[in-house]
Amino acid sequence: MRALILAILMAVVHATNYSYIITVDPSDVQVSVVDDLKSKVKSLGGYITHEYTLIKGFSAELDDAKISGLQALIKQVELKTGCFVRVEKDSEVHTFAGHDH
Repeated sequence: MRALILAILMAVVHATNYSYIITVDPSDVQVSVVDDLKSKVKSLGGYITHEYTLIKGFSAELDDAKISGLQALIKQVELKTGCFVRVEKDSEVHTFAGHDH
């Protein structure tokens, strides 16, 4: 039993989830394309944290080791639909260089 608990704890510590922002161009792309991308994130063990309304996209938490798998799935979507999908690691942005906060 202790070995099982230790293995679970090691897996949790080893998995490094990061927040990513996924957007789709052009903005008039079908909603089904965005839904398909969300399904692909979930299939890799990620989860959707926010859905955007002004732009076609969403933010998601995903294990950093699985991002290359997501990129491969995104290429399939791009080839199938002709749209362009951007994946960016979410981070803090400042308007002034060297701004400490």
